[in-house]
Amino acid sequence: MIKLLHCPFCGSTEVSAEISYVTKEFRIYCANPEANCSAEMRLSFADAGLGDGEIIDFGEMTSIIQQLMDLWNTRPSKEAEKRGRWIYDEEEKGYTCSECGMSALNDDKGVSVASNGCPHCLTRMDI
Repeated sequence: MIKLLHCPFCGSTEVSAEISYVTKEFRIYCANPEANCSAEMRLSFADAGLGDGEIIDFGEMTSIIQQLMDLWNTRPSKEAEKRGRWIYDEEEKGYTCSECGMSALNDDKGVSVASNGCPHCLTRMDI
């Protein structure tokens, strides 16, 4: 199994990976509660081509987890590191990344959170 690198946004080594059969997704995230970091990657079973997740082939699941871990561990070179900003959309009541246009993640209350990095394109944000 591949070792997960530190969080690309806060630098924490407290990084976790999990498979949830409740939410039917794979997830890698920064698990450092003191860093207040919301860095995470999620991939639903359906998006991974596993259907509803009722019956999952172990080989397929392992391959998908490996790919997600490889993606987490991919780091841009310092020269290529993107800097962006969160743009608040009054109509949508949420933040959008200036680089990829994807929405910021919501907290457990459904409120859009302007974190220090985009979880979709890994752009560091100027907050």
